[in-house]
Amino acid sequence: MPDENEAIEQPTTNEAADPKRRMNRIKPMRAIPSERIGFDSHLAVIQAAAQASRGGGEAVSAERIEQSPGVRAQAASLNMVFLTDFGLFTKEARSTYRMQEPAVKFAQLRNLDETRAKPILRPLVERSWWGTVTKNLLQFTPVLQEDALVKELMIESGVFDPKKERAARVLVEWMEYVAFIKRRDGQVELTTPAGTAVPDAAPAQQIPPIQTQDGTQTAAGFPPASAIKAPAPTAVQTTSTESAVSPGAVPAPPEWITLAWPNAFRVQINPNAKAIKVLKAAIAQLEAAVAADAEVEKPQTEA
Repeated sequence: MPDENEAIEQPTTNEAADPKRRMNRIKPMRAIPSERIGFDSHLAVIQAAAQASRGGGEAVSAERIEQSPGVRAQAASLNMVFLTDFGLFTKEARSTYRMQEPAVKFAQLRNLDETRAKPILRPLVERSWWGTVTKNLLQFTPVLQEDALVKELMIESGVFDPKKERAARVLVEWMEYVAFIKRRDGQVELTTPAGTAVPDAAPAQQIPPIQTQDGTQTAAGFPPASAIKAPAPTAVQTTSTESAVSPGAVPAPPEWITLAWPNAFRVQINPNAKAIKVLKAAIAQLEAAVAADAEVEKPQTEA
């Protein structure tokens, strides 16, 4: 039985005449789970593979895994490309797969204590393409609508068929399962390794207080721009050896830039074209909001 996404099928006559239908059959750019199989079946495949392979000692085929009780038909064959890319298996000769150490340990411990087994797979999630995309998004926007995350995962994977949305949602379920993200009320946010929500990071560096024209700093927040006498915000290139954030906070990756101005803003940004485009759009929205507020506060001129 062929693995999903290993080859692009030849288009039918109807597909050749309809480019949109053909586009939906294009092989994804990144490995994704099958939209036909739910998240729970992934766990069943791992457990069955551990048993069929005698604790990872033998390479097994997808068909052999699917012969195990509790495993849906095609649950393994449709997902082995994804599970291999995930790091749970490696592919060997004659379409067989060997379980990797994290998968074996997870399956063994899950039989005794699933709660303690889940963190074993978190490092694999963090290193995956979908974990990296999610981490970058949530470091820029700490709380994100789940639907928006699903959309970004589909775009990043090269999947443009709405029918495959379920595949991206399985990725979200994986991230929640290992406590990489927290889902609540249709929103998602990163968690710390302990499984608690990520705290707000402290300012990346100390910048001299902003002084107003009368030499004081307002306690209520950022003073009007016309009243500021302060140095420009500073860009800080963070490194893994710097203590730029408070204990327990998640530091930005080494290549990211931190822009900070007390009582005004703190931004961590990956200096690439896409991130800069998003930042410019956010600034444009802020400028429009400020202009609208100024228009509302403008005194009415008597006729």
